[in-house]
Amino acid sequence: FSSSFCLLCRSSSSSLFVRRSSVGCNGYVQKKLGTCKTNRNMSVFHKLFGGKDKIEEKRKKNLERRAKLIEEANTPHPLKEYKENKGKRHEAPTTINPASDAQVFPSFKAFNILDTNVPLSLPQTSPKPLNVFLFAARAISQPVVNAYAHAFTQAIAEHDCDPTSVAISQVVGLETAFHRMAAGMIASGLKQSTADNNVDNVFIVKEGIETLNQQLNLFSPLSCFCFVVDDHGMIRWRAHGTPTQQERETIKNVVIPQLIAPLDSTPTPQQTRQRRPIKKRIPRQ
Repeated sequence: FSSSFCLLCRSSSSSLFVRRSSVGCNGYVQKKLGTCKTNRNMSVFHKLFGGKDKIEEKRKKNLERRAKLIEEANTPHPLKEYKENKGKRHEAPTTINPASDAQVFPSFKAFNILDTNVPLSLPQTSPKPLNVFLFAARAISQPVVNAYAHAFTQAIAEHDCDPTSVAISQVVGLETAFHRMAAGMIASGLKQSTADNNVDNVFIVKEGIETLNQQLNLFSPLSCFCFVVDDHGMIRWRAHGTPTQQERETIKNVVIPQLIAPLDSTPTPQQTRQRRPIKKRIPRQ
């Protein structure tokens, strides 16, 4: 026996068992600390506030919080990363994803810049054969959005595809509460900088942007993200950052030809009609 201090009953007594490794009041091993005889199994404090299960739950939450803080500390700041690589970590693949292995594009609620009070569901219920979504949260990414839109428009024209079969939409996510309060001003600024024939395809997202960032891996608000979605809602091709020459060639030679058929290749009703083979008449002898 030795005089020590009990962590649970907060009393100093000579009846404490001081060992190198002794069991605490709730079954925890404490080094060089002991517990009094009355609180050796479980203290009144633990009985009132949940006991061992409550402590274990709090411990797990602390570990999760610690892991999240470590992950945030190891993640580079978006502004620093943008200065280093202009928001582009790697180039996009040169092939499209097969429909069987493609990721489902999540649905989300957005508002058109013409009316920020009426919510819309994207993708739409009757999507077009090809839907291109360009996510950009800052005005610094607007030239990149225009570069992707120009690359797709030029590829559609070169392959003689129907331009109405492709929908190119720009999505602006409002991440902070200040941006959500100024949604009307942001929408007015987007209307002034957008062509009149394209204002129907510009949307803003006020709610659920954090979930959307996790689902689509939108790692930086300073970068532009491009998603090519087919009529079944599957992501067939994706890219981010300023499009390189190789990515432009992929859009022109791979994405558009494989996902959209040219106007001339559309079969007519006469071509699709099955004709019966003509039998040759054999003259009678």
